[in-house]
Amino acid sequence: MGLEMKIENVSDFELIYMVEVFADEFSNLFDSSDSKRYKSWLYRTLKNYEEGNLKRNVHYEPIKGYNNLYAFRYPHSKLNPRVIYAYINGHNNLILLTALLERKKSDYTIGIERAEQRKKEIF
Repeated sequence: MGLEMKIENVSDFELIYMVEVFADEFSNLFDSSDSKRYKSWLYRTLKNYEEGNLKRNVHYEPIKGYNNLYAFRYPHSKLNPRVIYAYINGHNNLILLTALLERKKSDYTIGIERAEQRKKEIF
């Protein structure tokens, strides 16, 4: 049995949680010149969810072949960041499981596998 994955509430949000490593994982994806822009994007995306505006479209997608795994991405970005999450308490809350830069298909596959493992540790 592995270590227990801890979850934390995301600051400024009531309905959104994250695994304890998510914030550092997300921050470490970007250099200082890109960090502010992508943190702002993540905040806006989470705010949209909290306000009930997160809709399934090109930028928010269920991950095929996995139960309760979803991703959202920054559209038209050369870095192509993705955040993989799951719902908890039905679709009332979400938990951010991992973040990655998709430079090649295998990056996304590795991120999905990491998120699935974290989800199993939580649920």
